[in-house]
Amino acid sequence: MALSLPKLSLPVRRKRARAPKAEAPRPSRHVRKLSPRQPLPKRKGDLLIFITEQVRRFPIVFAATAAFVFIVITFHQYLMKSDYFSVSRIDVAGTHRLSEEQVLRTLGTRAGLKVGDSIFNATERAMSNAVQAIPEVETASVRKEWPSTVSIVLEEKKAVGIYATPTASYVYDGRGIVFARATSADFRALTRPLITASPKADVQPGFQISPVELARADQYLEIFTKAAPSLAKTISEFHFAPETGITVVLAGGERFDCGARPPQETGPAIESLMTVATLDAPVVTANLVSSTHAIIRRADPLLSIDGKQIARNE
Repeated sequence: MALSLPKLSLPVRRKRARAPKAEAPRPSRHVRKLSPRQPLPKRKGDLLIFITEQVRRFPIVFAATAAFVFIVITFHQYLMKSDYFSVSRIDVAGTHRLSEEQVLRTLGTRAGLKVGDSIFNATERAMSNAVQAIPEVETASVRKEWPSTVSIVLEEKKAVGIYATPTASYVYDGRGIVFARATSADFRALTRPLITASPKADVQPGFQISPVELARADQYLEIFTKAAPSLAKTISEFHFAPETGITVVLAGGERFDCGARPPQETGPAIESLMTVATLDAPVVTANLVSSTHAIIRRADPLLSIDGKQIARNE
């Protein structure tokens, strides 16, 4: 008996059909093909040729740019020369020591703006910086009031004392900066004792007084006020000299040569001195040698004071 075997069928691999490639869109005939970037020519003739080629390639862009530049220049010329924007008035407020003419002169010199000029000649910041550059001015605010007015509001520096040199007297502010010449009104109004010195540098507005001198003057004023309040009110001058240090001068002409030692060391001697000395002579000189020793010189007699002991030498 014959056996029949089943027929085996092997799978047949079928080739996948490839999708047709999508064709790239054709460029429009109105789109120019970009050329590789060309280096700028170096010679003058080549540069002119290059610009001519660019103008031919982009005529509309160059025409629009030229028209825009022309419009801007024309509008700028109109604004600068128009009478409508010409400055007719400059208002200045807050001046006491300064005059309005000084402020206007500085504004014209530093910011380039004066009555009759275009209001566009200077910005508000430039005008404010110009006014603040004046030594007497502490702060300044400038505002344009369109179309033809400028308003300036300033605050002047406050004088706290007078600094005198052999040639002139000046006022200084709280930071010790000299900013103006002292007037007769300053001598009447300021109650702070005068500071005199012979500085090496020329004193001009902007000169910085030595902070050490100012601090020692305040300290000696405090020491004298504590030791003898009635005497402290008659202090008229603090004189600084490199050789002798500080000298306290009273209104009656009495002079206290305190030397170059710090006030912390000479303070106790001054307090002891005030308790025993009667300052009724026309000229009195006190040389504070240390914190416990002082000599008062008079025409007659001579008093030597050493803290606890007082001896009269005739």
